[in-house]
Amino acid sequence: MEKTQEITLKDYLYNKNFYVDDNILNVLYSYIVTTPRVGGVLLRGPPGVGKTTLVELIAGWLNANLIYFQATPGTSEDDLLYRFIPSEKTRSGVEITLGPVPRALQLSKRQKVVLLIDEFDKTRPSADALLLDVLQNYRVSLYIGGKKNIVKGNPENLYIFLTSNDVREFSEPLLRRLLVVYMSPLRPNDVYRILIARGVDEATANLLAVIYVDTLNANLRKAATVQELFQCYQLLRNGVDLETALRIAVIKYDDDWQKFKAYLQNRRVEEVIRNVVVSSTNDTRTGNALLKHYDFDEKKIEEEKTEEKKNEKEKIDEKKIIEKYALLKVRSTKKEAEPQTIESSATEEIEVALKIANRDFTAYTHIVKSFIDEVGDDPSRIGKFELVRLDVKPDESFIIAREPLSIEELMRLEDMPIEAYYETTLLLSWNDVKKLVEKASKIKYATKRMLALETKDACEEKMLLEIDRDIAKVKGFIKCDKTFHKVNARLLYEAIERSSLDKKLDIILARQEPLPPETFVPFRFCFNDVELAKQIDELAKRWNWRLDVRRAEEGYGRGICVRILPQEQKIICSVIYNYHHDVDLSSCEKALLSIMKR
Repeated sequence: MEKTQEITLKDYLYNKNFYVDDNILNVLYSYIVTTPRVGGVLLRGPPGVGKTTLVELIAGWLNANLIYFQATPGTSEDDLLYRFIPSEKTRSGVEITLGPVPRALQLSKRQKVVLLIDEFDKTRPSADALLLDVLQNYRVSLYIGGKKNIVKGNPENLYIFLTSNDVREFSEPLLRRLLVVYMSPLRPNDVYRILIARGVDEATANLLAVIYVDTLNANLRKAATVQELFQCYQLLRNGVDLETALRIAVIKYDDDWQKFKAYLQNRRVEEVIRNVVVSSTNDTRTGNALLKHYDFDEKKIEEEKTEEKKNEKEKIDEKKIIEKYALLKVRSTKKEAEPQTIESSATEEIEVALKIANRDFTAYTHIVKSFIDEVGDDPSRIGKFELVRLDVKPDESFIIAREPLSIEELMRLEDMPIEAYYETTLLLSWNDVKKLVEKASKIKYATKRMLALETKDACEEKMLLEIDRDIAKVKGFIKCDKTFHKVNARLLYEAIERSSLDKKLDIILARQEPLPPETFVPFRFCFNDVELAKQIDELAKRWNWRLDVRRAEEGYGRGICVRILPQEQKIICSVIYNYHHDVDLSSCEKALLSIMKR
């Protein structure tokens, strides 16, 4: 392997007593030396195989600044973008600074940086979208101090690594931007060689290699790591008995310990030692019940072979019994919704607003779950959705809708392959319109009052906007052959998600008449901001709308969650406390509650 440092990466890892497969090493080396570098590396594998340690060592080899972030269940995009620090200098008591992603981008302008997001699979699925622009263009947009900032990094200095224990799947656009490397547990012989290289005597290295195999097979939370086995060796060398050393260094949970002991009582010796060199050297360790399970001799192995042959004969007899048992069939139930049949000819087109293939009732199940309150007496109709089949294709069924979908209905169809037509009314400033134009890959019509935009990425989209000052009537088509998610729909996502609530409020307050009832105003999070409460109060008084202030003790947001419902002439403000962050929202909550008393 070519040298780019004073020592090769392979030698550096070897000197640190870290072993990695040559194929994996070649992939990582290729990513590190390739310029311009686009994307990152996703290290997958069970806990304890060394994913995090490997990235830390790579940072050391590169002499790079390591920015480490540990994801926890429910970690959101905000956790990656912002860092919240208690401060007496701010009115809210919290200072908002750069989180791990923008901080890594900023530092990369002047030095090498390794960004490691550990256990990224614990984040919310929506966090995938945040990394798309980072991995593709090395930039990120965020709001600090009420202003939009774009932080750009230097791709030649930034190395991005994610680790995953496969808690959840990742979106297709994210995976396309990553090199996915699976790290398997080390082979027992490799563990043996590493321990010998670290100065462990042959007899103890053999014993620890066998213990390693047992931890792999005993269905514990994770297998023993080389570092844990080496710590176990140090304890044994200092006179600690084997059972105590294992409890201290290797198997640290009580339930895992019980599993391990039960496994030792029943596991077959021959299977354990098949790939491990077992020394016959006698050692002087004494004093615990576990040692007998690691005392392997030829007689015991021969006894197990005899027992295995006996068990094999019993399995054959058992198979015959199972075959006869299979003839008994338990009565079951079967009730399926019958699709309506649509009469058609081979050349006639039937225009609908939604089409989803209903393979094995997956689409029907999703529709029922999403619109359960609209289920009626006809199983083939759920609200505006219908289960149908064409007379020319009687073996296939579809979910269709004949009326245009609303934005709210469309959002409930996420995680499905869809082809849909929707209509909505949106609150859009001219700046919002310009951003939509930037996102479009094709523009087929343009006047001050009408735009026809198209784009094709993860989803194919067509959007027609009829613009009347700050209100836009939107007619849209969207087709996703894989799965639909709003972050994959570039035009739709820009239209309903991108602009911040304070800008929306400015537009609403500048109007001389109320919003049209059908206007869709997206749900928004805001930080602790008393001025926001005053704006909401002014809006409610101007149009004589009802203000509903709530308090939510649990949730993943922080600050105020605002939902404006023009059709109901109502504003819902929920003050949410996030258990991940110590954010003082008391002043904002008091401001909102004081409005209720007016």
